[in-house]
Amino acid sequence: MPTVVALISLRVEYRPLPFNWYDFNSTQKIKYGAAYSQTRLWDDRLNVTLGWRRDTYDVSKIGIRGTGNTAVVSNGAGNTYSAGAVGYVTDWLGVIANASATLPACSPPESR
Repeated sequence: MPTVVALISLRVEYRPLPFNWYDFNSTQKIKYGAAYSQTRLWDDRLNVTLGWRRDTYDVSKIGIRGTGNTAVVSNGAGNTYSAGAVGYVTDWLGVIANASATLPACSPPESR
């Protein structure tokens, strides 16, 4: 049985896009600190939890093609709080309460 082999030669050429889509260097730095406390009271019938977190962030982005590639820098800081409790009314029935506030999500700087 004859074997047929076909060789196809294609030339692949990579060209830069006419706009800066993913042609940039980006750096993100996030620093944080946190504290947490949990307390059990009255023979474990009430559990109280408190939490706090502090975030700071720095973001920079710079294009790597074309002229006028100035860095776009963004930074910020914020706190996240949380408080909760579980109280047992009976041995099998518990009531839960929780409240929290959070730092809005940081977004990378816009390309200019």
